[in-house]
Amino acid sequence: VTGKLNEFVLRGANLGAFHVGVEVMGEEWSFQGFHDAWDDDTLSGVVHNAPKAHSAYLYRESISLGRTPYPEDSIDAVIDAMMDDWPANSYHIVSRNCVTFAEEFTHALQVPEPFPAWVRGAVDAGKQPTLFAVADYGWSWFKWYCRKQTEWEDADAAVAAAATAGGAGGGVGSHGAGFHAALAP
Repeated sequence: VTGKLNEFVLRGANLGAFHVGVEVMGEEWSFQGFHDAWDDDTLSGVVHNAPKAHSAYLYRESISLGRTPYPEDSIDAVIDAMMDDWPANSYHIVSRNCVTFAEEFTHALQVPEPFPAWVRGAVDAGKQPTLFAVADYGWSWFKWYCRKQTEWEDADAAVAAAATAGGAGGGVGSHGAGFHAALAP
């Protein structure tokens, strides 16, 4: 659905919602959050994959921003710094996401061409005060749900481990089995 909206409506209005990665040295780099990492600031949200082959997104197009003036060791240093500065738990749907990462990464690499403004459409629109308040509130609920889901998964794993180890484990005293099953996606 998002792909069709982007293609037929949103991109033309500079409101597209896109996943963005940056290809450098034969790898595509991007930023993402992880549903089970909100309390872990040691896990980087910077990930890499083969160019145009991220498993969660359909590739659409490439835009050349030119070559970085840096040699390979300097590029590695930029990537290392980005990995440190972009923990997965800092992801925010509007203010710190794959688009803002890609723009900062290309700036750090000092590519000669500007970051395409149309890619920022939905991000910029979401930063309008009223929309940001709504998005931020929804995002806080999403993070709460992810934390709860992780707690439930951990509790279920503990029950399964106890049952496997010959413990009493079982559903009666374990984490309300019917409750989280109804909420799980």
